[in-house]
Amino acid sequence: MQQSLFPDTENIAENTAENTVEKIALPGGNAMVLFRSWLPTLEADDRFSTLLNEAPWQQPLIKIAGKEHPIPRQQVWYGEKGAAFTYSGSRFEPVEFTQSVFEIKRAVEQACSASFNSVLMNHYRHESDSVGWHADDEPEFGPEPSIASLSLGATRRFQFKPKPHYYAQAGWERRKRSLVFELRHGDLLLMNGGVQSNWLHAVPKEKHRCEPRLNLTFRKVVLP
Repeated sequence: MQQSLFPDTENIAENTAENTVEKIALPGGNAMVLFRSWLPTLEADDRFSTLLNEAPWQQPLIKIAGKEHPIPRQQVWYGEKGAAFTYSGSRFEPVEFTQSVFEIKRAVEQACSASFNSVLMNHYRHESDSVGWHADDEPEFGPEPSIASLSLGATRRFQFKPKPHYYAQAGWERRKRSLVFELRHGDLLLMNGGVQSNWLHAVPKEKHRCEPRLNLTFRKVVLP
């Protein structure tokens, strides 16, 4: 039995999967840290259900080639007052942290030895929901941000490839396929500064049936 990661709760949950910490070295010298089964299985189940049902889900429009399209997933931007950010031509003001999200944020901060004041929560409802190639390198996050990503629900593929300027330093040929990792229920991935500067990542659509997945990416907006 493993004790809850959240000190304000009395929940004790059995971790049925192996809990490991893996350092993932990306070509060119960047690295990530993957905490497998960071959340015990039963606690991850409970958090998934709570977050899914309490969140004020949105499906905003973004501009692609001058036209507006709904994003292929649902999302909520939580954060401290003033922690707004902009991407794809849209500005997002933060929703106040719920107790559930705040508790997870505190536990993630402790695990990653970092501080965060915002979190983007995505809801991938099925296999057709996705996010395209991008980096979390918006100016609001500073020059080399650390991003912590918590996965809950269905396992989905997480892809990486170098930004165009980084191909040579990574020793990467343009025809080479992307690096692919599977992120599972309860996994926590820490992407440190150089990852956002030099790499792109994506969650692709799947051809097989996928159950819902939540992904919480914790960030620190540089406040004025």
